[in-house]
Amino acid sequence: MTGTSSLKRSVFFIAIFFLTLNLGLKGQEVDAALILKSLRNDVQATLLFDNTVLNIDDESHHSIERHWAYIVYNARAAEDLATFRAHFDEFSQVKRIEGKLYNIGGKVLEQLHKKDIKEYSPHADGIYDERILVAEFDKKKYNFPYVVEFSFEKRDANNLFLPSWNPFELENVNIVSSSFRIVSNNQPFKIKESGHFKSKVKKVVDQPFEKSWEVVNQDPPTYEYLSRHENLPKILVAMQDFEIDGHAGSLNTWEDVGQFYYSLNKGRDQIPEEDIQSLEKYLQNKGAKNESEKIENVYAYMQSKTRYVSIQLGLGGWQTITAQKVAERGYGDCKALTNYTLALLKAVNVEAFPVLVKAGKSTSALFTDFPCMQFNHVILCVPSETDTLWLECTSQTNPANYLGSFTGNRKGLIIKPSGSQLIPTQSFGINDNSSTRKAEVWIETDGKAKVHVMGNYQGLEHESRNSAIRVLDQTELREFLMSTLKTKDIDLQNIRLQHDTGNRTQMNEEYDVFVRKLTINSGKRMFLNPNILSTSILPPKGLDNESREDSLYLNPNAHTFRHTDQVEFHIPNGYKLETKATETNIESTFGKYSSRIAYEDNTLIYKRELTCKGGTYAKEAAEEWVDFLKKINRADRARVAFVKEN
Repeated sequence: MTGTSSLKRSVFFIAIFFLTLNLGLKGQEVDAALILKSLRNDVQATLLFDNTVLNIDDESHHSIERHWAYIVYNARAAEDLATFRAHFDEFSQVKRIEGKLYNIGGKVLEQLHKKDIKEYSPHADGIYDERILVAEFDKKKYNFPYVVEFSFEKRDANNLFLPSWNPFELENVNIVSSSFRIVSNNQPFKIKESGHFKSKVKKVVDQPFEKSWEVVNQDPPTYEYLSRHENLPKILVAMQDFEIDGHAGSLNTWEDVGQFYYSLNKGRDQIPEEDIQSLEKYLQNKGAKNESEKIENVYAYMQSKTRYVSIQLGLGGWQTITAQKVAERGYGDCKALTNYTLALLKAVNVEAFPVLVKAGKSTSALFTDFPCMQFNHVILCVPSETDTLWLECTSQTNPANYLGSFTGNRKGLIIKPSGSQLIPTQSFGINDNSSTRKAEVWIETDGKAKVHVMGNYQGLEHESRNSAIRVLDQTELREFLMSTLKTKDIDLQNIRLQHDTGNRTQMNEEYDVFVRKLTINSGKRMFLNPNILSTSILPPKGLDNESREDSLYLNPNAHTFRHTDQVEFHIPNGYKLETKATETNIESTFGKYSSRIAYEDNTLIYKRELTCKGGTYAKEAAEEWVDFLKKINRADRARVAFVKEN
């Protein structure tokens, strides 16, 4: 108790101390109760103030000035908050970084010097002009709590991107004061206010060329499970018209965004004549029954000739190196390899278009009503009258027309000479993503068992195993497969995991399992849980909380599938089934579940099927999702009983 009281007094001292210092608080009263509440909850730090000013000088230039301070309560918070990283490149310059670290009595313990700010390359591979300045205190020396203060200024000649403001970015950090101000030198800009603003953010100034917002005395944000965190306030900023490195563009419509990318890369799709001749010879040798096969062969040719290397030099983040250079060097980044594939297809009279996407397995949502550069990747789209083929040109292993979880199931911006627009990329439905497993089990009277498992995985369901055989050694692969099974205390042997013949979006697996204790024996009875393959999907605690603010988001890349299991158990002689054969059927908004058992001639057959459909659902649906999972888990835990005959 004495330690806690002492810490409370220390925090009060800090609050009073910062009222007397010119550290950005200037008249802002510190809510001591808010800070004291940090000691009773899982709060890692308190943001005392964070004042950010974005100055838009002209169509090409902007600068950012920021000044902030945190009370840091523990080492976990210090890892993030006692270090500051400033990124810069050919178009930007960090003008200054300053920092101080105070003890609880207000004494400056450390001040940043030039030697404390080190420059690094943030990337181990690739070709970049991006650098990073890391300013870091020697945080291991000082007792908690302490206060860190930073300020910095950066000037940028790239108005294609303007910084956003996310005051509730950090979990377990409460806020005394945070402000964001935009000052424009008569240059039109636009903003997007996202999240629940009215209850948490106050708009202070709202003029055409000056705007500002502030957040005062707020508890740590709630990062709700299975959501896109739509409730957290965020401000996006973009120019209406901009210029970068002599290239002008507009961001008023998605067609404007597409037109800028198109004009930046126009005419860079010429390839050497010898490359065209090599391609034609390759296609002649391969043969093709139809247009789709020809496209697949062109894609395979590209994969055999190139490798992925990230190139971010100058405009290299958005302007590709020429297709000719890719042909000569044999490498390129996503833009370059997409452009090179487009050029190869063009050489054989196939029209294709780049598509800008926001890549990642989480399928991060675009702000579709706020046209600007929200993308980080480019893929290729080959439209036809009957279907659209998709090509992920950075992969040397993907088959044609398979985007996978990295770029599928989302919207992208198709780039055309005119008429660029948002379109859906390749989608994967329930029947596209499936796992089908069959197992045969021989149970011994002491509860041990031998199991033979065969499985087929297709679509998004094959990706984890596809990655496993590429990066894991045999020991790691065995551990991975063991983690996918519900049954524990096992040994895996004779593992065979490979792509399905003729289909690289499917994986086949086969292995033997020795189970040390599959059944529970009690007197004359033997109890068995027949669901030995599928693990439970456990709902996080509090998911169905009545105070939920966000929609329920079930990532389609993880929650759209069909799982089918069939297990055949050979029961030891002398036992008969005591439990009545049952069938369970569960239906909900999210999918269907069924399980049933049949028994004949000392053989029990267990069948289980679960289908699920991901997507965005109303926040009220969270309770139904939890109920669906609980019912499934209850059915999956059900046991059958056998009794030994006299």
